[in-house]
Amino acid sequence: MQFTYCHTFCTFVALVITDIFITRLFGLLFPLPDSDPPSPS
Repeated sequence: MQFTYCHTFCTFVALVITDIFITRLFGLLFPLPDSDPPSPS
């Protein structure tokens, strides 16, 4: 039971980190004008 809970939790954390990494990577590769903050320059 404890092992299953730890495995599920670790998998969930890994998925969240991967999702955030992919989102940031796509944000750098394909920047959206709507979500980009106005540049100070």
